[in-house]
Amino acid sequence: MLAAATTQILILRILEDEQLKSDEMIHFTSATYRKLLVLFGVFVVANSWQQDVQGLLIYLVTLGRYTMLSFYDYVFLSSSLKEFWGRRYNRLVNHLILHTVYIPAQTYHNYSKRISGFLAFAVSGVLHS
Repeated sequence: MLAAATTQILILRILEDEQLKSDEMIHFTSATYRKLLVLFGVFVVANSWQQDVQGLLIYLVTLGRYTMLSFYDYVFLSSSLKEFWGRRYNRLVNHLILHTVYIPAQTYHNYSKRISGFLAFAVSGVLHS
């Protein structure tokens, strides 16, 4: 967390050094691009490491009964739009709606897959508005 916060501060300082005004186009030198790229990489690695530690702590504290579900699952590896939306993007909401709407609609109310899917889609729409 400290590394991510430090990285954000450094990025803001680099942007301040460029002395940008709100109405100006952003034009960076190649050295600034390199600095920002390196700091972005550090930021991504720092956040990934933090999530790994959180996941491990949740697993250890709950004695393996619960795990931390990541928000994304390598979305750039999706081979189709269905895989992107259905399996890799926004896994938390997907998991929540699957287990609270879709499966109960089929199990307890004997709705078809099509009706259960429509209900899940409707709940997703309500959550997004």
